[in-house]
Amino acid sequence: LSEEALKLAGELGDQGIECKVLWNLLLANLHGAKMDQAIEYGEKSLSLARSLNLREQLPYTLTDLGRTYSNACRFEEADARLREAGALWRELDNMLMLNDNLNALLLNLVWQGKYEQALVIAQQSLDISQITKNTWAQCWPHQMQGKIWFEYGEIDRALDELDASVRLAQEANASIHIRWYSANLSWAYIQIGAVQKGMDLYRTTRVPNQELPAPTAWTPTAVTYALCEIATGQLDVAASTLGARHLSNSVVDYALKLAQ
Repeated sequence: LSEEALKLAGELGDQGIECKVLWNLLLANLHGAKMDQAIEYGEKSLSLARSLNLREQLPYTLTDLGRTYSNACRFEEADARLREAGALWRELDNMLMLNDNLNALLLNLVWQGKYEQALVIAQQSLDISQITKNTWAQCWPHQMQGKIWFEYGEIDRALDELDASVRLAQEANASIHIRWYSANLSWAYIQIGAVQKGMDLYRTTRVPNQELPAPTAWTPTAVTYALCEIATGQLDVAASTLGARHLSNSVVDYALKLAQ
């Protein structure tokens, strides 16, 4: 549909519509794990947004292009676009989209191991989401802070943050994140030796492999399931879990390759 709309926009000579359709194609390819195509469409959308001075479209394209560069392991390019978008969202006083932008920047920083910067951004995101009462947006910074504190060996703080991310995901009825974050919490318990508690949570939140489709958000969930299964001697189950996953042409592929 977007390809058809793009053709029509060209025939009409409407570059404003063309810019938005290119953004749609960026998103479709990002979530379809086609990073190279997503970047190509995103850069075209960005170029048009700049040349036409589309002040509202520009930060949308920049934010999602930043996400795409991050998924493609091009972290510096992601950082530049996300920070430019954040400044524009502040100028437009769009706190909901600034919140979304900060969460994208937060993940990009975590993937680079820039934990101190990530903790600052996480707190900024939480401050905004509490003002806007955006429960869904609060899940992510709690989850990322939990991972960071676990890496630092601050286990109590880590578990508190990971647990908060699950609870908030449940309040927001965010099904993907409930399963993803619950899997991460299960694995955290297992890593510190609380195997029974971790596996109890795993059993109550585990979903069948066929309910884990290919998009990149699901790969870490499946890999974490497999790690729990490997740790408890369920090697055949883990092999089945990993066998149901496919490379997504993104940064999360590292987790699948490592587990395999």
